[in-house]
Amino acid sequence: MTKRIFRATLAVALTVLLASLILIVGVLHGYFQDRVLNELASRTSYIALGIEHEGMAYLEDGFPNDCRVTWVAADGTVLWDNREDPARMENHADRLEVHEALLLGRGHAARYSDTLSQKTLYYALRLSDGSVLRVSDTQYSVWMLVLQALQPVALVMVLAFCLALWLAGRLARQLVEPINAVDLNDPGDEIDYEELAPLVGKLRSQKRQISRQMEDLRRGREEFAAITENMSEGLLIIDRETRVLSHNAAALRLLDAQTPVEEDSVLALNREPGFRRCVEEALADMRSGVPMNRLCQGDVGSGKTMVAAACVYFCVKNGHQAALMAPTEVLARQHYESLTKGFENAGLDIKVELLVGSMTAKQKR
Repeated sequence: MTKRIFRATLAVALTVLLASLILIVGVLHGYFQDRVLNELASRTSYIALGIEHEGMAYLEDGFPNDCRVTWVAADGTVLWDNREDPARMENHADRLEVHEALLLGRGHAARYSDTLSQKTLYYALRLSDGSVLRVSDTQYSVWMLVLQALQPVALVMVLAFCLALWLAGRLARQLVEPINAVDLNDPGDEIDYEELAPLVGKLRSQKRQISRQMEDLRRGREEFAAITENMSEGLLIIDRETRVLSHNAAALRLLDAQTPVEEDSVLALNREPGFRRCVEEALADMRSGVPMNRLCQGDVGSGKTMVAAACVYFCVKNGHQAALMAPTEVLARQHYESLTKGFENAGLDIKVELLVGSMTAKQKR
């Protein structure tokens, strides 16, 4: 969130900076153009006064060359120019500023040169004899002014960018700090931002709701424990991988088993340590998804068949089929009967089928 606020603030600052720079350049360019035009008007009036009194002699007597001065007759013929030969110059009657001066007494115009990237301002004044005096001067375009001031402008932009970075970072931290200071577990009644009031209100409501739910859950557990502990029947809750999730004292008493630890399988209850180890290791291998080959060795009645039955049960409860193979038909029938009776007595809906070599092909199908 801090980074997003920082980036947004920096973007706004840079946008405002660029917009301000463009606006200032545009305003200053218009201001300087008006000043140049006013200066041209004053200079034209001053030169016109000299011509009225002294005529051509005023123009030819060491006239300065800092601006261009053109004297045009009433018919548009150029009488005098301080930079070009009047005889070579075309008729100026159709020039906008000259035309306005002939009609209105004064006129001005501006023409842009793409080659020089300059704008030339013209000011014309009609004299008493009907001729027109025109004075012109050049002004750089906006882009030329920017290029000429590129070095100081770039320096100002870099400094402004650094200042914007610092201010944006500081502002982002100041904005986020009160938000990070809000304790989600205990928001409190006083907050720095009014905009956070709905969020804080929802947090308080959720906290009260969670507290009520936890209290209801605790009471439910206590009631469930009180009911199950007073039952004479045994109760075991297991998951699909045969791990014991919950039990009551009657179940342990009936099975003559100790309290199972976490991750213990129900199939390993009420057994000797060796039997428990065999079952847990076999089930652990089957949970891992890696093919398992194990040799279980023990005396008669030690529980080897029960280890196999536990693995069969685990496979079936996880959506698979299992096969228990015996070396003789007699032993196969014994296993069939013991597994069928054992699963039925345990209330497990597991279908057990017998397949021996003496069966016909139709019976096997």
